[in-house]
Amino acid sequence: MNLAACLEHPEFQGLLSGAKAEPASDYPRVACADWLEVRGLAEPARRWRASLGTPFSRIPLTSQFTRMDVLPASITWRVAEGFLHAEAPETADWSQAGIWRPWPRVTRESVARVIRAATERQVAGLDLSRLLERGALPELLDGLPATAASHLWLDDNGLVDAQMETLAKSPCLAGVRSLRLGRNRLTQQGVATLLRAPWAGGLVSLELEGNERMGAQGVSLLGRSAALANLKRLHMAGCGGGDSGAFGLAEALSPWRIEELDIGSCGVSADGIRTLASSPTAAGLTRLELAGNHLSSSATLDMLKALADGPLARLGLANCWIGAPVIEALAAGEGPAGLVDLDIGHNGLREGRRWGLGGTHVAILANSPSMARLQSLSLAGMPWNAGMAAAMAAKPFFHLHKLDLSNCRISPAALPALLDSPWLADVRSLVLDDNPLGERGAAVIAAHPGLAGIHELSLARCSIGDEGLRSLAGSETLADLRRVDLRGQQFDGALLAEYADRLGLAGAEFLARG
Repeated sequence: MNLAACLEHPEFQGLLSGAKAEPASDYPRVACADWLEVRGLAEPARRWRASLGTPFSRIPLTSQFTRMDVLPASITWRVAEGFLHAEAPETADWSQAGIWRPWPRVTRESVARVIRAATERQVAGLDLSRLLERGALPELLDGLPATAASHLWLDDNGLVDAQMETLAKSPCLAGVRSLRLGRNRLTQQGVATLLRAPWAGGLVSLELEGNERMGAQGVSLLGRSAALANLKRLHMAGCGGGDSGAFGLAEALSPWRIEELDIGSCGVSADGIRTLASSPTAAGLTRLELAGNHLSSSATLDMLKALADGPLARLGLANCWIGAPVIEALAAGEGPAGLVDLDIGHNGLREGRRWGLGGTHVAILANSPSMARLQSLSLAGMPWNAGMAAAMAAKPFFHLHKLDLSNCRISPAALPALLDSPWLADVRSLVLDDNPLGERGAAVIAAHPGLAGIHELSLARCSIGDEGLRSLAGSETLADLRRVDLRGQQFDGALLAEYADRLGLAGAEFLARG
């Protein structure tokens, strides 16, 4: 069971309630730690034990924590990696945050204030993604205490190999556990520098996605180095590497037990995935992301057999060119027995393909007792047609909590059939991004009783305007709605101010026109 599933488990929720009721007592926190450790989640358990005598928000939490009334509404709150995350200026009241995202940009002029605020409020980490001026990095690392850098996120800052030297030599990273360096400009040399760092052995999570200059040699270095002994989470989507990189990961020298691996869009083919899936590296995986790698059905079938007895709970196969044999194998119970989260989106018929997944294949999954455990399913990019409508009109064996139907060409006229589907009976998170819904579609959604239990609704880039926003905000059926995502659309500023809190609008400050 992965961390997200554990945090939502009814038994853990009961223990968490005890910890909330007695925040000054050690026993409820120790009970939470023991419960997580028994399920193989040593790092979250360690963080719970380390939290004794510290603010309650510095420990693994569920997303529901952000609904507590004690949090200032003027600050953007969320839960990230189990910590309460706040995006706010240093002068705001974000003292309950475990991870702080300073606002606005961290420059050489502001870095001293950021260091002072992070130190005084004893944060566990900093989120500096897209915020850091490269010239401010040395002073930041010189001034931060090690306790404030256990989680350091530096994505999208244009960092190059020279900055890896600065990071490697910094004493403040002595206790770093989670390091994000996605979408920078790192090469093989930067990876080698990172692996030589004295703190590399303590890393539990490393994210490097989008560093396409790493190439096969950089990816292979990560596997063939013995430096990352405690790594549990490795994200490298879009780093290239191809089959050579997959072979390097399969030959891992570190005594690691990777639990999450993302090698999406890395150019891995049939040979690479066969080798990786049958290696010790894959034996303990609970999450595997392969989106955007053009795998054959036969190679994917071999992978499913290799992982069948493992603990895999999440499998991402979006745009992997899989066909009917893979769906039939999953339905026949030939895949991982504990699979609860599956992404088969963007494998449908489209230009350049003579075959693809559709309603018939979706129905095969839904009618399979072997898929009864499934809680989250992505069918993104599969065109909505009579076959899809028929598949979703029948009651499935699974009870989904999350359903992704983004970019499925769902029109307002098709919405009633979708919203009447028995598939939605237990769904709490519904994703309909990139569908041509418009104002009419928003009105249908707002009035339909089929969404009464929805907590999260994503309608990004659906051509919704002010009238649609009014419909959603005035809905009497969406009583349990906690969060709406309307990115990619713009609205009247006064309407946003009126409805942002009511709808829990994500990124509301960026949705106003002009």
